[in-house]
Amino acid sequence: SANISRLLENMRNQQERSAQFRTVLALCINGNEHLFEGKCEGEILAEPRNGGQGFGYDPVFKPKGYERSFAEMSSEEKNKISHRSEAIRKMCEFLVENFKTSRI
Repeated sequence: SANISRLLENMRNQQERSAQFRTVLALCINGNEHLFEGKCEGEILAEPRNGGQGFGYDPVFKPKGYERSFAEMSSEEKNKISHRSEAIRKMCEFLVENFKTSRI
């Protein structure tokens, strides 16, 4: 909550409030590195909207195209659009495509 308070104080007079969460997963197989990025764009709200879900900056982050903060969404809703789930989905697709019949 202290970090959220500090963020909102620093952005108090800001009109431009766009933000994004990003996750990058690294997978090394036989010395080869593969990176998988997930991103969720949105904006920083003027004040927290806590629906009892989420953690960290979720109460002040509203994803693009949605009217609720991450903290107001159910885990299922958030996981469909989150940066983490996108990165994991990309990594899983890579593994399925590249290792259908072989072993890692």
